Amino acid sequence: MVDKNTESEFISIPEAAKRVGLSRKHVFEFVKDGRLPAQQAGRFYIIRVSDVDTLKSQRTQHEENRQTAESKSRLGSKMKEEIPEQISYLPLYQTLAGGFLTFIGGLIGTYLTQRSQKKSERESLMSAFYGEITALLSIIKRRGYFQGIVDDLNYIEKTGEVRLSYFSFTQDFAKVYEENIGKIGLLPAPLPEKIVKFYTFLSAALEDFKGVANSEFDKLTVPEVKELLKELIEISSSTLRLGEELQGLLKND
Repeated sequence: MVDKNTESEFISIPEAAKRVGLSRKHVFEFVKDGRLPAQQAGRFYIIRVSDVDTLKSQRTQHEENRQTAESKSRLGSKMKEEIPEQISYLPLYQTLAGGFLTFIGGLIGTYLTQRSQKKSERESLMSAFYGEITALLSIIKRRGYFQGIVDDLNYIEKTGEVRLSYFSFTQDFAKVYEENIGKIGLLPAPLPEKIVKFYTFLSAALEDFKGVANSEFDKLTVPEVKELLKELIEISSSTLRLGEELQGLLKND
């Protein structure tokens, strides 16, 4: 007797026949000769669903193999019939094949040349950016721009008086960037995004430094100067960190 909890795992012979796509008679014959395991429940047979699906899969595979064999047989017969006609076209086929291979070879040669040129251009561009960014970071550190504003803020917080350092700048600090902005897309990610971000930060920081140098902060109150210096320190710090990160990326890539 079959447990009610497992009834869903079993189906009757009519249901199995419908599931496999055979007549009830065929399914009954499979059960009788042992090809399809079944259990007797009273006067009827019940069959496990998984066994029915296995039978269905086997029959499907058998049918696919039969169709494949028939297809190969028809193809072989057709090829035998066409051999005499094809032999007369062999020189033409050989000529076409030779031309095709020459064409493909030309395409591959062009592709490899262009790829080599792009690689060379990309490496030159990375080297140029590495040199400019390295030089900018070195100048910022040697001239003490960042440390100068940190010292100014500490002095103001300690004394309550405004004292600002004097800074001088060169106008052409980003020649490589300005001349190659249209080529940045040649570089691998994430370099394009980080390079644009670095020069944007740097430009914003230098504008604020120029404001300090031109005494624009003299018109502000002490709290306003402190707030602006804190913002300038934050931007400068972010710029330096991003520049050092780019140095590593440009050198390693």
